[in-house]
Order: sequence, then structure tokens, then C-alpha cells
Amino acid sequence: MPRAKTLRQIQQAAAQYSQQVQGNRHLREEVKQANPYQLIKMLYAALESHLDAGLSALERGDTVSATRCLDKAHSSINYLRACLSPEFYPELYETLDALYDYMGQRLVTARLKHEVAAVQEVQELLRPLQEAWVEVETTADELYKDFVPADYDSLSESG
Repeated sequence: MPRAKTLRQIQQAAAQYSQQVQGNRHLREEVKQANPYQLIKMLYAALESHLDAGLSALERGDTVSATRCLDKAHSSINYLRACLSPEFYPELYETLDALYDYMGQRLVTARLKHEVAAVQEVQELLRPLQEAWVEVETTADELYKDFVPADYDSLSESG
């Protein structure tokens, strides 16, 4: 069974993604400052953007651009899979891993057969994941505020 991912491992996966965006210092800085929830949200946003661009390129008949965009979308899915951790909810891990695998397979089909419907299917699968992740982040922020003293940062800096 794979080990749980540390914040550093998640940041490394997100940093690898940010390196794909040439010369984007702002994105690299965002990755460095982001918490784990924000990093996943960034990966979902990148996936959505690449899917939109790939779909648009397929609809225009621009297979070169479509392939490039769908390859980036596939990489985003792989980064999301790399962030999965079975330690807390093994069933959720297995479900998401299988879903990400399926989404990746559909993108391969979309690239090879220039199938618009395959990209649209992945977009439909992505939407509820993104919405759920926003809820997870909101809930985590609320829990953090309830359990961490307001002066925690100043306490940890003095120690």
C-alpha cells in the first residue's frame, strides 16, 4: 500500500507542474505559498484549463494544439494521482485512483482518435470533483480556526 503523501511531496508534484509553465514566476511562488488544499485546487484548475483548450482545438480541427493540451491535461491527472494517499480513507483512495485512471484513458482515446466526446466526458467527471474539493478546503479552514490558537504563528516563530 502506498505511503501517505507529505506536504513537501505534494508541493514537489505541484512545483513540477509549475515548471511546465515557462517563465511563470508568479505560479511558482503561488505553489511555494500554497497549503495542500490550495495545491490540489490549482491542479484541478490547470486540468480544467487544459481540457477547455484541448476541446477547443479539437473542435477547430487543430490536432497539434489539441494533442499538446490533452497531454498537459493528462499530466495534471497524473499529478493528482500522485497526491492521493490511502492512509485516511482507503476506499476514497481506491475510488479516486480508479476515476483518475479512467479519465486518463479517455484522454488517450481523445488524443488518438480526436474524440470530442471523450474530452467532454472527462470535463463532466471533473466538475463534481472540483466542487467537492472547494467544500473540503472550506471545512478544513473552519476546523483549523477552531483547533489552532489565533497566535499560533507567533508562538511557533519564538520557539
